[in-house]
Amino acid sequence: MNIVFFHGNEILPESGGMPRITYTLGELFQKSGHNVWYLGAKHKNQAKYLDNQVFLPDEKTLITKNNVEFLCIFLNQNKIDIVVNQVGNIRDYTLLLVKSREKSSLSFKIVSCFHNCILNQIYNFAYYKEYLLKKRKIDIIFKILSYKAINKLLVKCYILRNRNTIRYIYKNNDAIVLLDEGHLQEFKIMSGLKNVDKLSCIPNCIEVEQNEELPKKENLVIWAGNFDYYIKRPDYMLKIWSLLQNEHKNWRLFMLGDGPSFEDIKEEADQLKLERVEFKGRINPYPYYKMGKIICVTSIFESFSLVTLEGMANYSVPFAFNSFSMASTLIEDGVNGYLVDPFSIQTYANKLGYLMENEDLRNKMSAIACEKSKKYDSKNIYLMWNTLFKNLFV
Repeated sequence: MNIVFFHGNEILPESGGMPRITYTLGELFQKSGHNVWYLGAKHKNQAKYLDNQVFLPDEKTLITKNNVEFLCIFLNQNKIDIVVNQVGNIRDYTLLLVKSREKSSLSFKIVSCFHNCILNQIYNFAYYKEYLLKKRKIDIIFKILSYKAINKLLVKCYILRNRNTIRYIYKNNDAIVLLDEGHLQEFKIMSGLKNVDKLSCIPNCIEVEQNEELPKKENLVIWAGNFDYYIKRPDYMLKIWSLLQNEHKNWRLFMLGDGPSFEDIKEEADQLKLERVEFKGRINPYPYYKMGKIICVTSIFESFSLVTLEGMANYSVPFAFNSFSMASTLIEDGVNGYLVDPFSIQTYANKLGYLMENEDLRNKMSAIACEKSKKYDSKNIYLMWNTLFKNLFV
């Protein structure tokens, strides 16, 4: 087959997140004898691109005559069978592919992937806005948004506003890929459609090292992500650590990443007089996953949480708020990690402190966590994609 992965930007092997996952899948398809191209809507980085990386000519606007004509020529010349749209939640990406298919002589299949939350960000909207509202000293609005009745109204309004978009995407794709069953249910709620035969669940993938022995690790808690006060909430991690540091003086906390709130978070750590906390900046996290015994996620919502899975693959016991569907998909509470009721800082600290004190339990849970991560190995996920592609032509 001739396959195109369509992305908002370029695909670079050294990138993380979705670009890395796309590249990994593309490499597996190429090794299996398929031809693969990466199509980017715009250049984001000045870098040496892959030989099979191409870009649309008009970067400022997606739907243009030039872009449609370029795609028609490119798709025809390379006899493309399938285009995997990695920006499935944005209507215009589907629209561009539909226009190109109508003008080309090919009947290639369009598969759109949803890598972003569908409704979860609205379910947790109050906590998404919590920091900003409290900083402006309008806590009363946070309290109002926290009421279940108000949240239900917000969700209903959001669905009504976006239903036509998601129905258009469903109608004009040959298949829709979602990350897990929770996302699938959210799609059904959002679309209001009864017949959703085009939907499939295929999770993200990682490359799992075949290391059967529990590696030597340090008394180290790892937090990794973008430093922001809206989604990742590193400030929650600081508050959790403030409740633990005095009783666990032989443990350290490493916070990996940067972002718009990086300096503010460091200042908050100073104000809380935190000890044994190191801010590592944006670096390769994998050596730290190998070092750390525990991986913590404090996000308000996540579409997947690769950090959790990558930690598990390196024998780190995961912690997360049970605030997004993938949390309970990846973590079985008390078995291979811990889920915490959203968004109880004290409960999180209690569970984390308990595990820090129990080495035998940690070792047992870390082995189970690593074993579960193998389900998401790239070779297994590739087979799911390959089956989906074959079924499109049945």
